[in-house]
Amino acid sequence: MQAEFAGVKFSGGRLFIFLTALSTLAGGAWTAFEGIKRYQSMEAKIAGFVSPDLSHIDNHMTMVEGTLAIVETEFKALKAEDQLMNELIREQVNSMKEVIGRVQTDIHDLNTDMRTSISDLNNRLDKALTKQSSNLDKQEQRNRDNIEDVRTVIASFETRMDSKVDRLDSTIDNLESKLKDLIQKALTNPLNN
Repeated sequence: MQAEFAGVKFSGGRLFIFLTALSTLAGGAWTAFEGIKRYQSMEAKIAGFVSPDLSHIDNHMTMVEGTLAIVETEFKALKAEDQLMNELIREQVNSMKEVIGRVQTDIHDLNTDMRTSISDLNNRLDKALTKQSSNLDKQEQRNRDNIEDVRTVIASFETRMDSKVDRLDSTIDNLESKLKDLIQKALTNPLNN
C-alpha cells in the first residue's frame, strides 16, 4: 500500500510512522493548550483570592494583653502592700520591744514594792505582743490566701485563653482545609475548563 502526498510517496510503514508522529504532535499541542488554559484559570483565581479579616483576633489579643497587664499590676500592688504591712508590723514589734526594754529598765530602777506592778505590766505587754503576733500571723495567712487566689485566677485565665487559642487554631486549620478542598475541586472540575 502506497500513498502520495505533495509529490512524496509513502509506503505502509512510513505512512504509519507519519500518522503516529502527526497524532503525537497534535496531542502534545492540545496538552500544552490545556495546560496553559488551566494555568491562566488558576492564576486568575489566585489573583482574586482575598485573605480573611483576622483583625478581631488582633483586637481580642490586645484586650487579653490589657487584662494580663491589669492582673499583673494588681498582683504587684498586693505584693507591695504585703511588704509594706510586714514592714509596718515589724516596726511596731521592734518599737514595742524597745518600749518594753525601756520600761523594764525603768521598772528595775524602782524599789521592790513596785515588783507587783511590774509583773502586771509585763503580763499586759506579753498579751499585747501575743495579740500583735497573732494579728501578724493572721495577716500573713490572708496574704498567702490572696496569693493563692491570684494564682488561681491567673491559672483559670490561662486555661481559658489556651482553650480559645486552641479553638482559633482549629478553626483556622478547618478554614485552610476547606479552602484547599475548594481550590482542588475548582481545579479538577471539568466545568471550569
